[in-house]
Amino acid sequence: MSTQPYLIKPGDTLIGIGIEHNVDFTTLLTLNPQYQPNPDLIVAGETLQLPVPQETKPAETDFPVEPVTAMCVKEKGSLTVPPLCAAKEIEDVVFATGEPANHYYCLTAEAIEKLDQEIEQTQTLFECYQEVVSGAPKGDQAWAEIEKHAEQRQALCEKLIYAGVLPAPKTNNQASVRAEQRRKEKQAKEKALENQRRANAKVTEIKNRIHYIKAYDHWYGTQDSTDKLKAHLINTVIPKLESELAKWEPLAKLAVKPQTPYVKSVDLARSGKTKETRLDGIVNRSGVRELYSINRGVYLYIREAFFERETRIRNSWMTLSRTTSSHQALTRGDAAALGKAIADDIAKDASKKLVSPDLKANLWK
Repeated sequence: MSTQPYLIKPGDTLIGIGIEHNVDFTTLLTLNPQYQPNPDLIVAGETLQLPVPQETKPAETDFPVEPVTAMCVKEKGSLTVPPLCAAKEIEDVVFATGEPANHYYCLTAEAIEKLDQEIEQTQTLFECYQEVVSGAPKGDQAWAEIEKHAEQRQALCEKLIYAGVLPAPKTNNQASVRAEQRRKEKQAKEKALENQRRANAKVTEIKNRIHYIKAYDHWYGTQDSTDKLKAHLINTVIPKLESELAKWEPLAKLAVKPQTPYVKSVDLARSGKTKETRLDGIVNRSGVRELYSINRGVYLYIREAFFERETRIRNSWMTLSRTTSSHQALTRGDAAALGKAIADDIAKDASKKLVSPDLKANLWK
């Protein structure tokens, strides 16, 4: 944060400087730690640091993951295709969460290569999310850190929307736009009022101390000694408190400088690019799909759009015409026999498929 010096003048208070320059009290103490032990003790002629006013605009969002297209970007066409009767070696079998237990997909080496690329892309998005979550400011951090994190969350949402993990917001929903605008305005107002709340709290504290002295009675000791102590406090302490009160009351009543919250508008350039690319075949599905790989023995996570493309558009993830053996094994609850049943179904399928040795070994485990 860039700072500029400020020369303390006679009669200045730290909270008053903050209100005058529209800087919250916590930020002032962060920039000037020498006043943290006693914020009320500042000396005229000393210099403290104030943040340089600047228009805060979020940095340009980078998009590390491109949306899923209907055709693979680097895929090259060919005028010839392998014979339809050629056997296809199955390297892995995957189950998709949310689908029937006897419905699974058979993947060739080529399909697995694209799956690995998609897993890496999805992992990149997960890491972006983890980075923002782990960097969340603590409750006692300054407004600047909170605002910076809010911008990071906004940038993360843009990345996830662009990559197809989150659905795009409905820009024609005016109610949502107005609600967001009001939320931003309220947040800006709360920030501006923070210093005045501190000033009002100080005024209340001083008034309570004055009232306590004036209402002091002889709960202990004699009436004479109580009257002497009360007179001494009224003559020595109350004038100091009233002088301090005279400094704080104007600060508590000082009009708050209006603040215009920065509301991020829709990135028309990015939005236009997205729509233009959709004409070239962006798969319009959002979300994340969970898979279980037989050969790897682990759960995998990919974008829903990729799953839609491979299973329903490109059909590179093959299904079986009949899954009789695996269905019977599931009906019996015979988990041990399920792997062998899947291998039998693949062998009996109408389309010629071969189970790779590695997959066969894992299915028979």
